[in-house]
Amino acid sequence: MGFITFNILAFSSLLCWAAISDCLNFKIPNSIPVILVLLFFIALLPLNWGLSQFLSNLAAAAGTLALCFLLFLRGYIGGGDAKLLTAISLWTGVESLSTFIFFTTLSGGGIALLLIGLRYFSLPKRLVKIHCIKKMYEEKKYIPYATAIAGGAFATLDEFLVFAPLWKN
Repeated sequence: MGFITFNILAFSSLLCWAAISDCLNFKIPNSIPVILVLLFFIALLPLNWGLSQFLSNLAAAAGTLALCFLLFLRGYIGGGDAKLLTAISLWTGVESLSTFIFFTTLSGGGIALLLIGLRYFSLPKRLVKIHCIKKMYEEKKYIPYATAIAGGAFATLDEFLVFAPLWKN
């Protein structure tokens, strides 16, 4: 149980790091998706997964990568968002991917509405002096979507089969 608890804490910490970084700089460090992928393979060590379950998770990541690549080429999402979505979809597997995407979309819609409201109204100068609020207020084109991706992942964490032994106790 301790190993799985470590993995869920590391996974959650990486998601928080991605969300905070995206809010502050509109960038997600490349190291986050890389560490998430490496951590996934480490998380598999104590699990007795068959080849079919492993391939299911790889298929989820491959499908997400293909879709995200197309969305990135069209300019709908950023490269960091595409990499983060792909890395997390490796953890979700095919079984939980649609639920993860659904909650990510809901979170993203809420964040978009919040930012539209924030950017529409004049804010007090004292508030605009805060770095992250200033970036959100002045940047009219970007949305820190890593926050939505993290929200979607946290909302569906209990469905990730990698963490299933933790929920059974």
